[in-house]
Amino acid sequence: AHKTVWITGASSGIGQEFARRYAKLGFRLILTARRKDRLETLAAELLVKYNTVSRILTADLAQEAELDRLCAALDGERIDLFINNAGFGVCGRFLETDAERELSMAKVNVLALHRGLNQDHHQQGKQGGQKLFFDQISPTLPMVRLLVLLFMGYIAPSF
Repeated sequence: AHKTVWITGASSGIGQEFARRYAKLGFRLILTARRKDRLETLAAELLVKYNTVSRILTADLAQEAELDRLCAALDGERIDLFINNAGFGVCGRFLETDAERELSMAKVNVLALHRGLNQDHHQQGKQGGQKLFFDQISPTLPMVRLLVLLFMGYIAPSF
C-alpha cells in the first residue's frame, strides 16, 4: 500500500513542486486547490511521468461550505503526510486594504489551517498511522498562523 500525501495549494508554485517530488517517491496524492484545470493538468503529468494516481479535490478554502465538503470528502482517507501550502497575504496600510480580502486571508490562513489539522488529527485516530505536518510560513502571512501551530502543539518554541 502506498503512503498518501494531501497537498493544499497544489495548483502552482511550491505546492506543485511538492506534488512532483512525492509522486516521484511513489506516494499516492490528494491534490487540493481552487483551480480544477491546473490540478487536472498536474495529475495528468504525474500519471505519465511517474505512474502516480492523484485524487483531485477542488475547494476555495475561504468558503466554509467548501471546507465542510472537503472534510467530508476526506473522511475515511488515510493521510500519512499533510502539506498545508495554501495561503496568501494582503499587504498595505490597514485603512487602505480591502476588508473582505483581509477576511478571506484570515479564513484561508487560519480557519482552513485549523480545519485541515483537525481533519488530519481525526484521521490519525481512526487509521492509527503516523502523521507529519508541513506548513509554508511566509513573512507576508499573519503571525496568528504561527500561533495556531504553536498552541495546537505542531511546533515547539525555540526559546
